[in-house]
Amino acid sequence: AYDSSLWNASGNATIGTEGTALKLATNGNSASSCRARATNFIVPIGHKIYIAGTVDASHLSASTASLRLYVGAGGGSSSGTGAIVVKAETAAQRYSVMASTTESNVCLACAIVSNAPTTDYALFKDVLCIDLTAMFGAGNEPSTVAEFETLYPESYYPYDAGSLLPVNMAGIATEDADGNPL
Repeated sequence: AYDSSLWNASGNATIGTEGTALKLATNGNSASSCRARATNFIVPIGHKIYIAGTVDASHLSASTASLRLYVGAGGGSSSGTGAIVVKAETAAQRYSVMASTTESNVCLACAIVSNAPTTDYALFKDVLCIDLTAMFGAGNEPSTVAEFETLYPESYYPYDAGSLLPVNMAGIATEDADGNPL
């Protein structure tokens, strides 16, 4: 199950869990600012990210414009390119997308985007974010979702439902154990 405490809700949003899924819900007001950020998954500017997950928009009414899972500063639009956008009333499906960042200090975010008051909610399950720039090096990242999924198909690694974990760093190593520069 997701640890909803690692997500920062803002605007008219509430965050919780339903079963093993993360639940993003509105508070009955306009959902245009219903969003949440996984504030401990920070993405450096210019990095390419692979995002995949099961998104259930079946609990969103037809008046709700869309649901987004993206890399951004937390608003309804991404701070870069690439976002999973799901129309209201869509049953749970697995989606994947390549995203890249154009701003610094952005993170994984989700939003319900609508101008009408609503009490809707959406569910996210098995969300996976991989920093391809960190994994492959700048300029060497796979260029498409299909290319990455050919190299690392979903069956390559078993899904670990775990949770996002905050990491406290004491510094960056610049030398190996023998004192040689890295």
